[in-house]
Amino acid sequence: MPDIEKIGPQLIVRFGATFPETTTGRGKNKITKIDYYRGKPQFNLNAIDSFNQGLVKGIDIDYPDMSEEQAKNLYKVKQAGDKELILAKGNHDYSVSVGENLADIDSGFEGDITYAGGPNRELSNGLMLSKDMKLIPGTFAQNYQDEIVSHALDCHFKAEKENFLRPNSDGNVPKIKTLSLFFIDSIFSFRGKNSSKGWLAMDFERILTRKLEKLISEYELATTEREKEYHSFLQATLASLHSDHQNVYAGYFSEDRGSSDADIQAEVEDILKNKEKLLSFKDKNGNWITRRFLFSKWTLREGWDNPNVFVIAKLRTSGSEISKIQEVGRGLRLPVDETGHRLNQEEWQSRLSFLIGYDEQDFAKKLVSEINDDSSVKLNQSELTDDMIKVIVDVRQKVDPQFNENKLLDILDAYNVITRSNKFRQDVDLDGQKLSGYEALRQLYPELEQQTRIAQGKIRDKNSKDNTKVKLHKQNWQQLKDLWLQLSKRQMIRFDSSVNQDAEVIAQNIFNDNDNKVFVLQQSQMVHQEITNDDKASSVKETRYDYDSEYLTMKYGKFLEVLAKQTDLPVSLLNSLMIKAIKRLGGNTNYINEKTLGNLVRIFNNQFNDRIKTSYSYEALSFSASTSIYNAKR
Repeated sequence: MPDIEKIGPQLIVRFGATFPETTTGRGKNKITKIDYYRGKPQFNLNAIDSFNQGLVKGIDIDYPDMSEEQAKNLYKVKQAGDKELILAKGNHDYSVSVGENLADIDSGFEGDITYAGGPNRELSNGLMLSKDMKLIPGTFAQNYQDEIVSHALDCHFKAEKENFLRPNSDGNVPKIKTLSLFFIDSIFSFRGKNSSKGWLAMDFERILTRKLEKLISEYELATTEREKEYHSFLQATLASLHSDHQNVYAGYFSEDRGSSDADIQAEVEDILKNKEKLLSFKDKNGNWITRRFLFSKWTLREGWDNPNVFVIAKLRTSGSEISKIQEVGRGLRLPVDETGHRLNQEEWQSRLSFLIGYDEQDFAKKLVSEINDDSSVKLNQSELTDDMIKVIVDVRQKVDPQFNENKLLDILDAYNVITRSNKFRQDVDLDGQKLSGYEALRQLYPELEQQTRIAQGKIRDKNSKDNTKVKLHKQNWQQLKDLWLQLSKRQMIRFDSSVNQDAEVIAQNIFNDNDNKVFVLQQSQMVHQEITNDDKASSVKETRYDYDSEYLTMKYGKFLEVLAKQTDLPVSLLNSLMIKAIKRLGGNTNYINEKTLGNLVRIFNNQFNDRIKTSYSYEALSFSASTSIYNAKR
């Protein structure tokens, strides 16, 4: 910068996405600030403004749901070293040495996954591990990844049809190329060995073929020219996919550097350098350019993005606390049409579909939290700061040019919200409500939070723990001592002799399922999370829906084992009742699933508990329990 100043320019404009940091002081007095050059930036576009002003795509987040049993089967990385991995589940630790298979611990870890260790502390599939990282075996299953791939393709073609056909627009309006990006954990699942295709690539082709054939059939009788054109594009895609040198999907991995394979080098060139080609529909000879599905690891070159990425699918967690904004950032830029024209949200509504695994189900909440934290104005709940005043005044002046700081302070003073030093008062009476000063400010000027964060209450942490401790003084204990000694006497519950017979009768009635509500069929469910922004608030909306046509079932042995454990009924009785029930249902074993299991357990326990409410008595035992508060002898 000093060299530039020697020239004596009339104006210096410093533009950038990142700026250096300067540090002053040491220890507790250490302060780190961003060096914007000569104070604050003239303009600072943060994440909140980017989303709320429609300068980036909206985001829809989806993940395949899991059964309660699978979700609870969770391991935590307790320690990951060069030669040994220690996983923890409940009160047990499991040691895995380099080269040992995770399936030896839990059969849910499919795919011959071993611990590779080394400096990156990674699994053989390339997943880097870190302390406290959660591993759910079910998310490693091939059919689970297939679900994500299948849904990602559904999202892709939904966006592609809209972008290609441009409904509700002039028939000659330019098309928009739709791209999808898949992040995977291992090059070998994609490339395979000896120039062969990996299992993931073959699975992808199989699923994509099925989707394409269905779409081609759908547009077989196309009537409009644009629909006929899309039909031709789909046919060319399928033909290329089944050719010796397909040009529908491509991959880029760090291991590709220096590869002598011409096809691989062409793929790498397309992804890294030929952005214009990726955004085009036809080459100079009029042939369709069908490449629009890209595969890579999270190590895809930093800074790479493409404005026409409409779908990002993570087939495995990134394995680190990487910024959530960074993760979605590769697909947030507003798209361009085939002429290169940038389409703002008013011209064409665009959204990014972001697909993740169940192990990242809190992704949307973390993303929204990061967006809030990116605000340049920090809300102080103890004091009305100059930055907070400026936000309110700037918004109010748009409708009332006479509104200024003095008027704001006068109003707050009249409501007794702040002191003379702009501190918030503890107790404020606002229209009959008892509020803190900050809460009163929020009600009087809601634009403060609307401009600086996602609305309060839209994201709730229900897992937070209350660590409040209550102490009991000894003098108070003396007053409670006699009562406590009575309460601490041990009692035994004695049930009536007819209880076991009643349980069998209840079970028989439930298994008869006269209302056809106990034995049900179960399909895969997809969880859809949508981040929405409007003038008043931003929120995460979550919905669930059946996704796959195939029914989910359980192994019969496991079904009986869990049912017996959760109802305390004999396995022999349950087996007899199940045989009769399945026979009544025409021998359809698809009814043996977790939903049916849950219905049986819930209904039986409810009815049985109602029955035994009056079928027991207490019988005092001959000893008493000792107290953990004070020794009863004192």
